Amino acid sequence: MFEGVFQAEKLLADTVADLEAGVLTGDDATRLLRTFVHIERLAVAGKAKLARRIDESNVWRRSGHKSAATFLADQSGESLGQSIALLDTAEQLTSLPDTAHAFAHGELSLTQTKEIVSAAAANPAAEDRLLRQARHQPLHSLKQACRAVKNAAGSQEEDQARYRRVHQSRYWREWTEGGAVHGQYLLTPDAGAAAHAQIKTLANHYFQRARAEGRHEPPEAYAADAFVHLLTAAHDPTDPSATPPPATAPPAAATLGAAAGARSLNDPTREDTTATESPLSGTAGTADKDHGAIHGFGDSSRSTETPTDCRRAWGDAGD
Repeated sequence: MFEGVFQAEKLLADTVADLEAGVLTGDDATRLLRTFVHIERLAVAGKAKLARRIDESNVWRRSGHKSAATFLADQSGESLGQSIALLDTAEQLTSLPDTAHAFAHGELSLTQTKEIVSAAAANPAAEDRLLRQARHQPLHSLKQACRAVKNAAGSQEEDQARYRRVHQSRYWREWTEGGAVHGQYLLTPDAGAAAHAQIKTLANHYFQRARAEGRHEPPEAYAADAFVHLLTAAHDPTDPSATPPPATAPPAAATLGAAAGARSLNDPTREDTTATESPLSGTAGTADKDHGAIHGFGDSSRSTETPTDCRRAWGDAGD
């Protein structure tokens, strides 16, 4: 079954023994070098396949070795670290068929293969791009690309973990103080963005109507009106063409509202609220983004929203 391999081994051994590199032209030496590189890669790929089988079969125990890695190191004359890396790579290749195919056909060195399997383990979608890069770019470029893939995957995992933490700790809180209802909330960025986008649209509607009537109020007031509107309107609350219901009392900053990613209203660089352009084009309400969460908070020093407004919106929650 393996007669062809043994014959190839003898032929290669005789060729190397008789090789007189000094009589070759530079072009011939280069061509032969590429052939030997390919042969070397094929041999390493074969060794990796056999190493995995030796590990699975436990044949290494017969010779008293503590592990398959020590057995391989003894057989190959290489370090234990190199043998461990070979076994690890062989194991990871089982879930990366494209890389395994390239490795088995001598298209990749062991070093290139180790880099790709390490990165693809973090992000399997990057495998094809890394294979193309390995074929056409030097090793240092491939290493940089693989490092970037792993770093990005690490960042995504951190972002996902942060998102889960925020979702698990989400809340809406409200309390009554000084004859007004105050509110505070914490949302995930996507939930906050959805709410803020709707509030911003309606708050701008309030702003335009106020300007047409010659009234000038702070942007927080229009955001408060929009907040109550969204939760109490009988018609489609997201319809920006709808006429908002009249406010039952002068609204202020007690509740919500900011477009996703908007600056806090405490930011001194916010737009001038007396301008003719809507001051809510960049800000609306009182909200901040921090540590992957959307926060909103009431300011009791400015709060004049009536309890009736907020209890219509949120129900008769306790103080």
